[in-house]
Amino acid sequence: MFNICKPTKNAKLSDITQGFHKDHQAIDIAGRYGEFLVAPFNAQVENIVEGVRLETEPFELKRGYGIRLKSVEDPAYSISYWHCLPHFPADKGQTVFMGQPVAQMGNSGWVESNGKYVEVDVRTLPP
Repeated sequence: MFNICKPTKNAKLSDITQGFHKDHQAIDIAGRYGEFLVAPFNAQVENIVEGVRLETEPFELKRGYGIRLKSVEDPAYSISYWHCLPHFPADKGQTVFMGQPVAQMGNSGWVESNGKYVEVDVRTLPP
């Protein structure tokens, strides 16, 4: 195993809003809108998802933004950040280092208000 760091500067276990389970194969973490998410390990940016759902991604991301990183030390390890803002300080194919900002926390996943889907363009506007 190799060293990893927290996804945000002030992240703590109590920030987990939904854990990993059979129907949710991810961990949701609360944070401030616009807060930088950092590479948890030295990685290569495998993909940046901008505004659409990609069939090739392992998790269904409906009309949102995300980034996928693969460890350069052990390619068996990867991480994805979803629901990001549509601005990425890293590029596809770039090598990033542990602690380097790679995305910003946003609200671009599947969101409904009063039973109606809220378009991603509305949810990625500054608060």
